[in-house]
Amino acid sequence: MAWFSKSRPGRPGTEQPEPEGVRLRSLALGDLFSELIPGGAYRFLDLGPALGANIDFLSRWALSVQVGAFYETLTQAGPPKSDRALETALAALTPDDRERGYHVVLAWDLLNYLERPQLVRTAHHLGAVTRPGGYVFAIVYYSREMPAEPLRYRIADAETLAHDPPAATRPAPRYPQAVIEQAFADFKLERAYLLKSGSMEFLFARKPPAPGEGG
Repeated sequence: MAWFSKSRPGRPGTEQPEPEGVRLRSLALGDLFSELIPGGAYRFLDLGPALGANIDFLSRWALSVQVGAFYETLTQAGPPKSDRALETALAALTPDDRERGYHVVLAWDLLNYLERPQLVRTAHHLGAVTRPGGYVFAIVYYSREMPAEPLRYRIADAETLAHDPPAATRPAPRYPQAVIEQAFADFKLERAYLLKSGSMEFLFARKPPAPGEGG
């Protein structure tokens, strides 16, 4: 896990810009950035690895960006399907008390690599660390095959993502939309777009806390 903020020069630990590779238009990402004010003091949680180009792009809106490296932590903490590995990966996403949650979570395609109980647990945890009104952006594969490992998505512009072609594939779980929405019970589904690539983009907004829940 790593933190990057506007006040930290040089952004140590980030990588050099990568080649564009495959490009795809992201309608949900465009909707997300249209809701944000440039120069705003938003706190982002990026569940992917630290990519310098993404951190530079997000700095137009972000006070800080926390890089979760969720899949890497999950696979290194023990058997990826174990409860211990998942809890270790989720614990790394919890902000400091003074931060009081994230305005935006970029989950990319990571939900596809979780077993259904893990998906529910992860969505619940994201609900706990996302501020009311905050957003979660996610991509779910509905093609028969998906990349063998999560893609390293790069933000080319506010409506365009890029990634390298996957080296290998594996069967996709193809979670029905109803399953995704049930997992994200703490959120309201704002947008869902089915893409030509056989994937669907989801943009969720955190619901206000229920009476007595706090926030």
